[in-house]
Amino acid sequence: MSNQTHCSSCKASLRGGGVWCGSCCSYLHVKCSGLPSGRHWTENFICPICKENQAGPAPPPNAPMEDRTDDVTPATDNSLSAFWDTFTPEKHTLLHQIYSEVVHWHPNFYMLGKNKTGHKFVEALDHLLNPVAENTKNCKSALLAFFTMPHLVLPISKDSRDGSNNKTINRRLLQWNQGQLIELFAEAKALQCRKSKPYTKKTNEIKNFNSFMSKGKISNAIRLLSDKSSGGVLPLNQKIGPKTVLEILKEKHPEPLAADPHWKIRNFDESLPYHPTIFEKINAQTIRKAALKTHGSHGPSGLDADEWRRMLTSFSQESTNLRKTFSKFALRVATQFIEPDHLGAYNSNRLIPLDKCPGKCGIEHAIHSLRDAYNEETTEAILLIDAKNAFNSLNRSLALHNISQMCPSLSTALTNSYTQPSSLFVNNQTLYSKEGTTQGDPLAMAMYGIAILPLVKAIEKSGVTPKWYADDGSVSVDLNSIKDLFDELQDIGPAFDILLTPKIQGGLNIIFPDDRNGDYEWSIAVSNPLKKPETAENVQQQVIVSINSEKKILLDHKKATVQNALDEELKYATQLASEKGSSNWLNAIPLKKYNFDLTKREFRDGISLRYARPLTNTPSLCPCGKNFSKMHVLHCPKGGYTQISHNEIRDTFANIMNEMPNTIRLRDLIRQVRACRTQAEERAVVNKECATIRNSFREDDNENRCKNIAKLLYIHMLGYPAHFGQLECLKLIASPKFSDKRIGYLGAMLLLDEKQDVHLLITNSLKNDMVHSNHYNVALSLCTLGAICSTEMCRDLAGEVEKLLKSANSYIKKKAALCAARIIRKVPELIEMFLPASRQLLQEKNHGTLLAGVVLITEMCIKSQDCLVHFRKDDRRNTETSKNVGNSILYETVMCIMDIKSESGLRVLAVNILGRFLLNADKNISKDFIATQSASMQQPQTGVACGVSY
Repeated sequence: MSNQTHCSSCKASLRGGGVWCGSCCSYLHVKCSGLPSGRHWTENFICPICKENQAGPAPPPNAPMEDRTDDVTPATDNSLSAFWDTFTPEKHTLLHQIYSEVVHWHPNFYMLGKNKTGHKFVEALDHLLNPVAENTKNCKSALLAFFTMPHLVLPISKDSRDGSNNKTINRRLLQWNQGQLIELFAEAKALQCRKSKPYTKKTNEIKNFNSFMSKGKISNAIRLLSDKSSGGVLPLNQKIGPKTVLEILKEKHPEPLAADPHWKIRNFDESLPYHPTIFEKINAQTIRKAALKTHGSHGPSGLDADEWRRMLTSFSQESTNLRKTFSKFALRVATQFIEPDHLGAYNSNRLIPLDKCPGKCGIEHAIHSLRDAYNEETTEAILLIDAKNAFNSLNRSLALHNISQMCPSLSTALTNSYTQPSSLFVNNQTLYSKEGTTQGDPLAMAMYGIAILPLVKAIEKSGVTPKWYADDGSVSVDLNSIKDLFDELQDIGPAFDILLTPKIQGGLNIIFPDDRNGDYEWSIAVSNPLKKPETAENVQQQVIVSINSEKKILLDHKKATVQNALDEELKYATQLASEKGSSNWLNAIPLKKYNFDLTKREFRDGISLRYARPLTNTPSLCPCGKNFSKMHVLHCPKGGYTQISHNEIRDTFANIMNEMPNTIRLRDLIRQVRACRTQAEERAVVNKECATIRNSFREDDNENRCKNIAKLLYIHMLGYPAHFGQLECLKLIASPKFSDKRIGYLGAMLLLDEKQDVHLLITNSLKNDMVHSNHYNVALSLCTLGAICSTEMCRDLAGEVEKLLKSANSYIKKKAALCAARIIRKVPELIEMFLPASRQLLQEKNHGTLLAGVVLITEMCIKSQDCLVHFRKDDRRNTETSKNVGNSILYETVMCIMDIKSESGLRVLAVNILGRFLLNADKNISKDFIATQSASMQQPQTGVACGVSY
């Protein structure tokens, strides 16, 4: 689309520039557009040809930045709009044009943060992949959009350290969701042109090294500095012999040929039974395991294996959803035939022409079965066979047909991958793989091996047994038949589009042959069990264990021999360097935050100490007066190095401990439980937290014990077992802190009862807290005793409770009265102890204490008739009748006397009080007298009411 060279209207050259039409996505001459000259792009321009078919224009991909606008239509959220729900042919064409260009770009992307922006991006990817995974509408365009989105949303536009990258990605996500593809493409293309530089082998080597180290790619960083960095990417125009690299690549991907019907297998009876259910193990967990093990560079999407791993594992629910969508897509590819047009982007690859430095080392092709065949008496020669360009030139049509007969379980996946030619993107060129397999396909080896089985079977009919591995083969024959066998291979090979040639070069890439004498015997021992496949796995495991034991003995003997030949200092250094973890500082990423960025002097000294080399630029004398040496300075208490080493270890340990995550708070646990949608999810959350709490209890974590008990009590209220926290509650009760005591006593009241012997251990703590100077501690102990008291505890602590009933603090007196009521209910014979103090409670003016006293006296009267007689004496006191409160008390007293079988004197007193109510100026009180007197007149008369004067 951006490479247009001719006007879409008059078809003439666009040398002088043109005007962009936002409808048909093409350029026109200014004179053909009907616009005045002077500006090559008008924001609202639609060409006359498609004015009637387009609702609105879009800016061109190479529009200047001053003509573009970064204003985005405001929206309430970043959810995908209806643009991605429906696709017209025009939209698909536009998306395909953008995809065809962005796949050639060099990616320079923002790294997604674990924030809302990253979650939104992963969610958008999941939404794009879902149609092809679920086999819904838009399957044809879904994968195109899936691979195009990173190129348009993630390009770096400025220094990401200023914190604006999230705003930029959010803006682009909003444009993407609204379908503003042209604007995004124009911005991304401008950034690509700004960033792209011609490739040179030594360009930015230090920058690349630092980038690899900061990302943890240690092997890639070391490869830049080692001999392995030789070779590299070959330019397409570089000549290798008489041909350029591009011409060689095209030769390696030939045009397809028709399958030879003679070699098509029909009615194959040896294939294993197949059913699609064998792929049901492909799920989100399988995708996660595969993502964690995947490594490699970027493909058409521009995202390498590290970024895909982060998106599939690091964004909580969004990553889970994306893994589920991936698993559905993989399951569909393996079990259903999909339209080839829908999988064009999926089957595409990025091709890199590498200089692999051929001739540096041979291929290790010697196998034990070949040696056995060579040692046979009938063998006079070994014919080594190499299939030239075998994987790229294998007859694809014949292979897919034969695989459908011999291995139906792989047939569907391979048919979906190889039905149509695969696009191979190399630099700015696009090649097509029309035959054979594509590089990087995990199924390529299986496809090739199954496809050449008919060829191997044909050779076996000649009376020989060939040995094959991938595209290398070997046959042991006599000299008389070697020429006939080779001619037969030349005749059979073209049917599979394979050119079989004799191998004339080879060798073993063994660096120290003298030290590998035992490897041959071990290799024979490991490979022999393969002759019996049914028992090979178990036997091989036993053989490997035995071989590892032998290797360890040999290595230990060799190690001892080398160490005995060293002097004492070097021997000590090698022992330290060989200890586990002693080399971690050499492999650590040089992060400044953790002081891993050593200076040149520090690194040089570290290497010298590791290998017992002398240190340079050191003083001659130590501050203590002795000669300066490595061994002395590390142990001298006056030199300062001992303190420095100690302080560094201490500070590092403290920083690590401070950064360790604390246990979650109670409110966070409540949120997690409330967020669970099913009982199984809730059970999983509770079990996980219980395991964390148990570990904390085992480690005797005093700091978090209070928090853990609080969470455990919440778990107990949910109905889950929490008995393992009983002893921890006792530890909190013994704590001097009130906050710990409060949670400890609460836990004891909920988790303990009199049926468990553990509750007896709390008796001493209760007794101590009952005489505590803090009245809140006293109240906690009284509440706990009232909740979990047993007969033994009641007898032991009744005296302390009786003393607290006489306390001057009404708050403590109220708690003591309620606790005494529980004790009397449990042990009625203790009533006599509380009788004197309980009578004084009726004199209390504090309503709470008075009510508690009434509860205690009521309990005592229920348990003993003697107490009922004791407290039946009336309590005469003056009550103020000038206030409604006093009148209310008198009224309730009168009603009580009238309702019970009381003595005649009390009833006379009650009637007289009612008479005073009649004389009261308040009419409400007079009405109360009339209502009460009417009720009393209906009762059997006892001669009391007649004494009242009306």
